[in-house]
Parts: sequence; C-alpha cells; structure tokens
Amino acid sequence: MPVCGKVIQDEEERDILVGKSKSPTKMRTIYIQDETVDRVKVALWRNTNKNVRTGDFVKITYLTIHTYQTKYTTETSFNSTYTTSVTKVEQPTVHVTLTVIGACVQDDVTELLLSDDSVRAIPSQLLMAALPQELEEDFRIFLCRAKNKLKAAIKRIGSTFSETSVNCYTYT
Repeated sequence: MPVCGKVIQDEEERDILVGKSKSPTKMRTIYIQDETVDRVKVALWRNTNKNVRTGDFVKITYLTIHTYQTKYTTETSFNSTYTTSVTKVEQPTVHVTLTVIGACVQDDVTELLLSDDSVRAIPSQLLMAALPQELEEDFRIFLCRAKNKLKAAIKRIGSTFSETSVNCYTYT
C-alpha cells in the first residue's frame, strides 16, 4: 500500500531489539500528513531512505499496515519491509475554489472577505495576475469605479482622501 504526503515530523534513528534477536535493528519513525489524515506514523526499518526530513513530500511504497486498538480509538500505522521504497516527490498542486463577497484595498494589498467569513490578504498585483483575463478587466473597472465613488463620498462629508486610505468594496 503506498502512502503519499508531507513529512511533518521525523525522529532520530534508534536501535530496537526485535523478538528474540540478540542484535539490535535500526528503526526510525516519521509522521506523514496528506489530504485525508492529520498524521500517520511510518516506521522505517533498517536502511530505508535516511535522507527524508521534515517538510519533504514523499511517496512510500510496499508498506505493511498495522491496526491496533487503544482505550478510546483504533490507530493505524505503517512499517517498512525489505522492498519498501521512499521517494521524494514534488509538492502537489492544490486547487481551491473560493467565493469572494468583499474586497478591501490598502496600498498594494487586497484583503478578500470570503463566504466562509475568513479573510485572505493578497498582493494586489498577484491578484490581478491570477484572475482570468475576462474577469481581470471587470475587476479593474470595478475597483476604479468604487474608488472614485468612495473619493466622492468622502469629499461630500468633508474628509480628505489619501492614497494610503483603506478602500472597501463589495464584489460578487
């Protein structure tokens, strides 16, 4: 069974006495995180790739699965075998769809209010580069019109406007 994910913790190699063996066996434990689990324990026995460190993305093949019952939960861990292969891989691309319900522009940063009530701060230039071309022009026009309306509203109430002021817009 292959396991793919990010190494979120790695421990020092240690010597373990296994069964009735008189000589110790080298073992190192790492913890992997992927999109399905918070963390899973992988015991790397003997000479299985020692170059893997915290932060690496890896694919580990030919593992054995061990499931055991604790007092409150069932835990699963993996053990390497003689045929186990540990390979560093590229960080996977994650595609996320977000619904923006508001934008706030200050200097060169745009803060986006998302439908889940979270806020993401993004460099405005990066946001413009990431928008599909058909939306990019609409967004530029929207920001320009909203900024002009805000300037006019501020002038009407007798305040002054500067380029460093915070400008908030709703965009759907």
